[in-house]
Amino acid sequence: MENYLKHATPPKEALKIIQAGRLKGKSDINPQWRLEALTDLFGPVGIGWYTEITRREYIEGANGEVACFVDINLYYKADGEWSKPVVGTGGSMFVANERNGLYTSDEVEKMAYTDAISVAAKAIGIASNVYRGLIDTKYTKPELLTKEAVLRRVPLCKSIETLNSVWAETKDREDADVIKAFKERRAALTPKVVIKESTKEFKSVLDWLLEKEGRSIETLKKKYDISADVEKSLLTAVQAAQNGNQ
Repeated sequence: MENYLKHATPPKEALKIIQAGRLKGKSDINPQWRLEALTDLFGPVGIGWYTEITRREYIEGANGEVACFVDINLYYKADGEWSKPVVGTGGSMFVANERNGLYTSDEVEKMAYTDAISVAAKAIGIASNVYRGLIDTKYTKPELLTKEAVLRRVPLCKSIETLNSVWAETKDREDADVIKAFKERRAALTPKVVIKESTKEFKSVLDWLLEKEGRSIETLKKKYDISADVEKSLLTAVQAAQNGNQ
C-alpha cells in the first residue's frame, strides 16, 4: 500500500487543465512525470521496470477516421523478483475528422503507447487520486477521505511524505481520533535523536530527569535513541545529583 500511495497525487507542475474538447475540465498529466514516478519506485527503466508492446492495431471508424490502439505489459521488480504483467491499453486518433477536414497524426503510435503506460501505471497507484476525482481544482470538487478510511490508511503509512498525502485528503481534521492517529504515526515515523555522552542533548535529557521527581528514562526512549551505556550514565548522574541534594 505504501508504494500505491506514494505517487497517488501528482505535483501541481505535472498537472494541466484541458481547456477544450470532450475532456474539458479534466486534468492532463505530464507523461514524463509518470516515468519519473516509475523510476522513483522501482529504479531505472530496463533495470527496475520495463514495458513490452503486445498489440498495435489500426481500426477504421466513422467519417473516414482511423484510431490506433496499443497494448502493453508493464513489469516491475519488487523484492528482487519481477512482477506479473500489468496490462495497459492506450489509444489515439491516427486520422481525425476535424473542422478543416481530415487530419493525420505522425505521432499516433507514440501517443497511444504513452496512453497505455498511463493505464498500467494507475493500476499500481500512480496518479490514482486524479482518476478518483480527489484533485482539487477550480473545475472539480474533491471527495475527501472519511474518518473510517483515514484510520485504516494512517497505520499503513511508512513515510512522512505518504502521511502528509493522506492528511491532505482528510475530511475530519478536527476529529480527536483522527488527530491522535496522525500524531502517533508521525511520532513513530520521525527518526529518534541519538543521545551521546558529553553532548548538549545528554545534558538536556538529564536536566529533564532532574527537574521533577518520578520522571523515567523509559519515557525518554519514546523520543530518543538511548543506548544501554548512555542509560547507565544517565542513571549514575541522576543518582549523584540526588545524593548531592541530600
